[in-house]
Amino acid sequence: MDPSVSYFVSERVGVDAALRPYRGVTLSGGGEYDIAQGWWGSAEGTLAYAAPNGRFSAAAAVRRYRPHFDLWTIWGAFAPVPYTAIDASLAVTPIRHLELRASVERYSFANAEAATPTVNVESDGWRFSWNAAYTLPPRWTVRGGYHAEFGPGASSRGFEGGVTYSPAEFLTVAVHGGMLDRPLELRFDESSVRMYGAYVQYRWSSQVRVELDASRYDEDRKRPDAAAFTWDQLRVSARVVFVFASRAELRGLPPAVLQMPRSPGSAP
Repeated sequence: MDPSVSYFVSERVGVDAALRPYRGVTLSGGGEYDIAQGWWGSAEGTLAYAAPNGRFSAAAAVRRYRPHFDLWTIWGAFAPVPYTAIDASLAVTPIRHLELRASVERYSFANAEAATPTVNVESDGWRFSWNAAYTLPPRWTVRGGYHAEFGPGASSRGFEGGVTYSPAEFLTVAVHGGMLDRPLELRFDESSVRMYGAYVQYRWSSQVRVELDASRYDEDRKRPDAAAFTWDQLRVSARVVFVFASRAELRGLPPAVLQMPRSPGSAP
């Protein structure tokens, strides 16, 4: 119900469940049904394992995503098709202070039942990534990674990495960089971006910290006409973060609250 006008904006019902048959093994899943539209919406199922020593974890999942629109919009009349994805992830700590992560996903869209006699468009794709982080106690951390995605309309691939140094408990300094290439399937202006920057965090106390970030973006758009342009820019940000509670102080809250997404850089 929209409280401002007392009108229905959606009619859905859903269910979620989690089963832990053995130590470290979790089987979870759920789905939703759109009563107003008369179709099944998004659903997912995951099988995950985490070793008791914390040095190994793996997960495999199947999910189906269908866009949802409020009843008062016209977008629902276009009957957006869902896509189904199968993905797997792995995290390993082979030696002390070294952490390796990898993930892969394959996805495909349902048949849109739209005729395109003059062009063939892909309806499936895949993506994968790997990341590595090595900590040199007590002050240094080196990380790097690669990701690639190939799918309908556009693809992307790129590297990222950085070095973090903590000269004192209250101060953290980091430099980071990355690159991204994005070939486009149906357009001329393919782009390449290079990014590099620095980050400083000062912890005034256990509940207050100040963060400064400056990053430079250099972009090149490959377009064979006068519309080609660059998107070079400098981004600078400053913020103050107040921590009202830590994870240990949140015990007893409902699981749905604890699983809410957090912004990058927020306290664990």
